[in-house]
Parts: sequence; structure tokens; C-alpha cells
Amino acid sequence: MRQTYLILGATSGIAKAIARALARHGHDLILAGRSAEEVALSAADLEARFQIRARPLEFDATRADHVLGVLAAAMECNDGDLPEGVVLAYGVMFPQSESEANLECLAQTIEVNFGSAARVLQAFGSAFAQRGSGVIVGISSVAGDRGRGSNYHYGASKAALTVFLDGMRHRLRASGVHVCTVLPGFVATPMTYGIVDPASPLCAQPEQVARDVLKAIDRKRGRVYTIWWWRWIMTVIRHLPEAVFLRTNL
Repeated sequence: MRQTYLILGATSGIAKAIARALARHGHDLILAGRSAEEVALSAADLEARFQIRARPLEFDATRADHVLGVLAAAMECNDGDLPEGVVLAYGVMFPQSESEANLECLAQTIEVNFGSAARVLQAFGSAFAQRGSGVIVGISSVAGDRGRGSNYHYGASKAALTVFLDGMRHRLRASGVHVCTVLPGFVATPMTYGIVDPASPLCAQPEQVARDVLKAIDRKRGRVYTIWWWRWIMTVIRHLPEAVFLRTNL
């Protein structure tokens, strides 16, 4: 059935892959991102390729008016109706050393990755619950599974998002609202450029993440690790005794 999905952070590599996958399945889209020009171009391209309706929406997670007004703006793009689902696919990641040296980077990491995300998802969660249906997909990260010295600022923001999504899933379970947490490891996007070899078996392509997101929506899965073996990698890391973990270089 043709439905409308709002994608927040629509200019990211993962978000673009998810948009293409949803459009390929015949769904209409609202593409929300910081660059009005880029989301407009993406919307026009998806409409031409897949014969669906795609509407651009300027959205900057660092702007309080955008964060607080995005639900109303999305409904305006959708002829006054709530979308069927929302995919939150934005975030920032500064090098750990930069974030430690510049507390503004730390503040932005927490605010963008968790603060703004929590406010947006709370608004949609309440609206979906009142309607009695809806899908919420939050792109978190395996970095939130255990704090590691190499990226614990980013990891802490994603850990908070993961717990928030867990709580929403628990609260909304009887309301007809499906909440899914997607936990990628490394993904070959500009965010990870220079950090990991994109050919590594530990590194997913954005299209793999998109396929997992669609499966999670169809099968109503709660937590999804992508690539799937990250679940077992992080299980081992989480269960390392503290004395052993502190001697690692992760």
C-alpha cells in the first residue's frame, strides 16, 4: 500500500539510500534536510525515477524553530495529514580529540544526536499514538553499546538515543505504533571517510542499511544491527570484564 514517509537528515548517505529503497517500493516521501537546494534536487530526482511524490522540507536540527515545528511542517507537505512513518537519519560526529578540546563540539554532539532527536520523536510518537498507527525508525549506532575511549562523546549521545527509542517502543507497544532502533557499525559514508576501509567486511554500504530498515519495517522488528554480525561483536565488547576492557585500545 502506498504510504508517506518523512526522512529527517535526508542529505546523508544512509538517508538517501533509504529514500531510494522506499521510493522503489512505491512510497511517497518528505525529504527534510539542512540544504533546501539539495533536498529539492533529490525530491525531483526520486519523482522522475520512481513516479512517486517527493516533497522537500528545509530542516536544521540545530535550529529550535525547525525542531519544534517539524511535525506541523511535515503535515503541511502531506496535505494536512500525518505521514505513516518517520525515519530519523541525521547526526554529527567530531573526532574525539576535537570534541575534548572544544566543548562546543561536545555540546553540539549531544544536542543534535540526542536532544533534538528526542524532541522530534516525542512529538511524532504522541501524534502517532493518538492516531493509533505509525512507524518510527531511529538510526542510532553500535558506538552506544559501550563507552570506548576512541569515541565516547559520540557514543554517549547514541546510547541516549538508543535508550530513548527502547522506552518509546515499550510505551507505545499497545498503541499501534512500531518503533525500530537501527544500530549500524561502520558505514561507507563521508562521516567515516578516513576512519575505516570501505572494502572492510566490518563496513556496510548505505544500501545494506536501507535494506535492513525496510525489512525491519515490514517485519516489525525492534532492534536491528547492520551488518548483522555487529550484534555479536558488540555482545563480546559489552561483556568484557572491566579489568580486561581497560587494557584494550578500542
